[in-house]
Amino acid sequence: MRDPLLWFVLIGGILFGADHFLNSQADQIIVDDTVRQRLATLWQTQTGNPATAQEVDSLVQSWLKEEIMFREAMRLGLDRDDTIVRRRLIQKLSFLSEEVGIEATQQTKQDALMSYYDAHQEQYRTETRYTFQQIFFSTEENANQYVASALTPSIDWQSLGQTSLLNASFKEVTLSEVRRDFGVKFAKSLREFVEDTVAWQGPIKSSYGYHFVRLQQVKTEQQLPFAMVRAQVAADYASEQRSDSQADYYNALLDKYDVVYE
Repeated sequence: MRDPLLWFVLIGGILFGADHFLNSQADQIIVDDTVRQRLATLWQTQTGNPATAQEVDSLVQSWLKEEIMFREAMRLGLDRDDTIVRRRLIQKLSFLSEEVGIEATQQTKQDALMSYYDAHQEQYRTETRYTFQQIFFSTEENANQYVASALTPSIDWQSLGQTSLLNASFKEVTLSEVRRDFGVKFAKSLREFVEDTVAWQGPIKSSYGYHFVRLQQVKTEQQLPFAMVRAQVAADYASEQRSDSQADYYNALLDKYDVVYE
């Protein structure tokens, strides 16, 4: 077989046969029991009822139409230069990358959660909470007129001040809630006040005017035990793991490419 023409014909025939075989395989759609079972399981998951034989046939025809339309779209290159398709594929790859290397035994997971909790204890503390009463005045001048009355314990404090939409009493509110309702200056002043169930302090400025405040109780922040916040720790840890896994996966992919900045 030293004749070059014979080799050319032989190789050409092999390539033609391979191309014909691959193309025929690409145009072949197999609808077997695996496909039917997958569609029936998906139907039951979505509806809560097992699919009847007629429903399975209908599902198969719908799937077949989608499969044919999908293959034709890919053959025509409709997936290229399509922002929506691009983003969806990236999203699916991101979801897959989140699961890489996350599996662990129950004991390993428990140890990891404990280590995460120990390293992020500041995330699992109660906020300092304030219980106080307030007397409102629209101006500092009005407030100063009532200093003597406000500092007299025997006076009915609820009869003092001016009407407003603010509550007169607040129980166990956080500083962020105080800041939301009264403003930054008021919250800062409240934090510096001394706890006293009798004495009134102020007046201090808020977003609305001026206030005398009686700070009745301050419950300082406390560290929450692991058992109480385990579910939150698990959620936070899983989120960090997914983020780390995505970053590691991307960096591994980046090493495979030669990126040229021009």
